[in-house]
Amino acid sequence: MTRAILVKDLKRKMGDFDQIEIRKEKYGWGNLRVISVGISFSVVIHPENWEKISKLKKGESAFFKDEQNARWDVKFDGKNFAFADRDCHSCKVEVRKSELLMN
Repeated sequence: MTRAILVKDLKRKMGDFDQIEIRKEKYGWGNLRVISVGISFSVVIHPENWEKISKLKKGESAFFKDEQNARWDVKFDGKNFAFADRDCHSCKVEVRKSELLMN
């Protein structure tokens, strides 16, 4: 399932990114989640990383490395996950937890 989100408020925080696309795909080995921010960058979340991320409580954070070797810090504010690439300071995206849940 692919869902595109046009985000006006996020544009102010993130710069010139116009569109965030969230893909959720089911495979035999688990559920894959991909957050794409235009053509600039993507966050690839494999099942083992989602397991850690989904357990975060308000104010907690976690770290994971995705298949692109991007190193992501994830912070949870009780409603949204904020992803920030440790090596690319402009690669940041905030997504509601509900948008990443599998239906």
